[in-house]
Amino acid sequence: MSTDVEMTTQEDEKPTSQPQKVAYPDLITSIALFLSNKVKAHDIKFQSTRNPKTNFTSSYPPQITIDNYLYHLIKNWRSSPGIVVYMLIYIERIISILERKYQKQTRTSVPFLMTSYNAHRLVLTAFLLANKYCEDYRYDTSRMAKIGGILPKELLKLEKEFLKFLKFGLYVSEDEFMKYHNAVLIYGKELVTQSRT
Repeated sequence: MSTDVEMTTQEDEKPTSQPQKVAYPDLITSIALFLSNKVKAHDIKFQSTRNPKTNFTSSYPPQITIDNYLYHLIKNWRSSPGIVVYMLIYIERIISILERKYQKQTRTSVPFLMTSYNAHRLVLTAFLLANKYCEDYRYDTSRMAKIGGILPKELLKLEKEFLKFLKFGLYVSEDEFMKYHNAVLIYGKELVTQSRT
């Protein structure tokens, strides 16, 4: 996982002496919060760091926040929470690959930032690939592009680019899935706990 917005994968929670009735975010909300906080942190870094341009880079940031964009995709595509975990794994994979690639090219430790300029396209493409990989359903690219707010030919280009960077590695082991699943739930709980202290 990237280090800017940490998600712990440890499940060492200390029992409290009294049970507390606390509403913690569900899985999708926790992922939306993670992505939102990651983009905010990277937008701040982006002011002083040059980010490599890719096909995922927009000329200007969309008006919709990344968390609301994710909710929009889920609402209009009716995906299960498990699909969103796959999406997150794919996003983390491509960011890691792009970062290594550009660090090798520039011979620096320049990070690849997931900013307001590229986050929506990364989320859309990873979301589409997660649905295609996990669901036994024929996907209409035109419909997905319309939901995502881009042209179908642009979405196809992004899909090809994403798959090229991942070398078509879409398989997720059960251990990796559970690691991310549990980490985002812990992350959501920690945000709630921090906001109440």
